[in-house]
Amino acid sequence: MEWHDYKHLDWISIRRDDDKIYKFKEGDFKRLRLQDIEDMLLLLVQGKLSNLTVKEYLAFNVSLRMFTRSIVIQRRVEDLQLG
Repeated sequence: MEWHDYKHLDWISIRRDDDKIYKFKEGDFKRLRLQDIEDMLLLLVQGKLSNLTVKEYLAFNVSLRMFTRSIVIQRRVEDLQLG
């Protein structure tokens, strides 16, 4: 995870079931599977991200919550459009 002065996550690295590490840039965040987001939230809640500083930890928390909210809103809009 890169850290910039403007307090924004540039990319996220994820290890999937095939034990390969995938990197997602900001534009690719929509390609993340919901399971990936759930796994990251679980690691965050369990306190297993000891490699992060407090600032990085909080920024990661906020980023995941914002991304989760956007997914929920997008699905609700799709449900409303489908009737």
